[in-house]
Amino acid sequence: MISMKFLLKYKYSLYSIAIWFISIFFDITYENFISNGITCISIIFAFSQTFIFAAYSHERINEYMKKHDMLENFIAANKRFLKESLLALLLLFLISVKIFSYKFSYIYISSNHIVLFVVVYQLSLTIEFLNKYMNFYKNSYSNRLKMKNSCKYIKLGDICEKITKGTTPSTYGYPFISSGVNYIKAESITKEGRINPSSFVYISEEAHQKLKRSQIKLNDVLFTMAGIFLGKVAILKDKSMLPANTNQAVAIIRISYRCANPFYVYYFLQQDSITRYVNSSTGQSAQPNINLNEISNLRIRLPSIDIQNCIVNILRSLDDKIELNNKINRNLEAQAQAIFKSWFIDFEPFGGKMPADWKQGYLSDVLSTIESGSRPKGGSELSGVPSIGAENIDGIGHYDYTKEKYINRNFFQNLRHGKVNSGDVLLYKDGAYVGKVSMALNGFPHKICAVNEHVFILRTNECLPSQSYLYLFLTQRSIRNKISTLGSAKAAQPGINQGDIKGIALTIPNQKMIQTFEKATSSIFNMIVQNSI
Repeated sequence: MISMKFLLKYKYSLYSIAIWFISIFFDITYENFISNGITCISIIFAFSQTFIFAAYSHERINEYMKKHDMLENFIAANKRFLKESLLALLLLFLISVKIFSYKFSYIYISSNHIVLFVVVYQLSLTIEFLNKYMNFYKNSYSNRLKMKNSCKYIKLGDICEKITKGTTPSTYGYPFISSGVNYIKAESITKEGRINPSSFVYISEEAHQKLKRSQIKLNDVLFTMAGIFLGKVAILKDKSMLPANTNQAVAIIRISYRCANPFYVYYFLQQDSITRYVNSSTGQSAQPNINLNEISNLRIRLPSIDIQNCIVNILRSLDDKIELNNKINRNLEAQAQAIFKSWFIDFEPFGGKMPADWKQGYLSDVLSTIESGSRPKGGSELSGVPSIGAENIDGIGHYDYTKEKYINRNFFQNLRHGKVNSGDVLLYKDGAYVGKVSMALNGFPHKICAVNEHVFILRTNECLPSQSYLYLFLTQRSIRNKISTLGSAKAAQPGINQGDIKGIALTIPNQKMIQTFEKATSSIFNMIVQNSI
């Protein structure tokens, strides 16, 4: 006896055989019944086949199914269908050259009957595939809808154990000391969202215990509250920085692990939209600031903890790669700085004395070009040729693309000064960060760009044919301090002019030593830039 399982397994074959016999009867009774109908059915078959193969090859569908471990099972479930589809195509080809044509008794079985059998069978399988596909799409859409609906906007304070800030140690009579507990100020938090240990100051353990309210813990989110640093965000993820404390210009945001992933909150607060909102809400005060209550009332979009963790895993892996590249670049630049200091400051290869054929001179002796650029009277534009300003400059291999500004191409082509070449040293000449230095090299930060009126382009002449030497000279702390002093001595708005730059003294080595140094450091600089592009 035929079981129900057998009937279900071969239901499409049974359907097709039944329709086949019916078609033979109708073909005898009604002339050309199949011949007229087969064309329409074949067209439907062709469209269904096209849809199936398109669905299988659709990149987004495949990517989604891979991500959710569905693709392998989905393909396995439809493997029989694909094989039979190819077999059907082969049969259609054979039929088209009239290989099949048989006569049984009084019934004539033509190629049309076989075509109909194949087409009906394949259409049945197509319906099965469409049913599976629509179920998959329906489920994936439902999942996306659930994900969207699971996100809600809440106040930051609702997911925090505490939001507080620090105090200046001198308020309680504690001075800063040369070493001790790390004391993190707003300037220690970089615009990239990292904590820079080189700008730490230190307090005693006694002061740290007195300032209990502002003791920082692992995974605390730090949010700058005042001045030019307003709205910068970091998260303390490095245990080696603990114990640590902070002042009144930095808010400590301690997230409740039951409610949210601290790293998700950190990434959310890092968005440009949050920074713009915070800075725009401070009004026109001379010293922009935000208080703890306003920070607590910031609204953040909070999905489920599983979705938060997925987002964090992706972003942290990217951050780790960026941090690794930055670490490599810092080490490479430190090597170049060490060579420069050893050869041209301490004269270690020469017994601690400057060689007799070297000389002392000024930057005016070794510079062929000191120039700045400009922007149109209407200001920068939303697209065009990048125009580098002080906000972008921050050392070789570092560039803030989020603050990119542009000039139109016609304006760029008509610029007489300020077009950037590979190897140019860029010096910020006025404003709060006067003396910051960078270098454009091998298409970094852009293959085609210019500087604005706040940045000097510096190029050396034949007396010192090494842009690497010039860059490393200007990045020395003593030279940075000298430039800063020159800039602040003139007006309320710090700034330096060409005369100030030309008057800075330096050591001018002989040509052989410069060539040796350039050869040793150019490869280092090339690696730094390669890691940054």
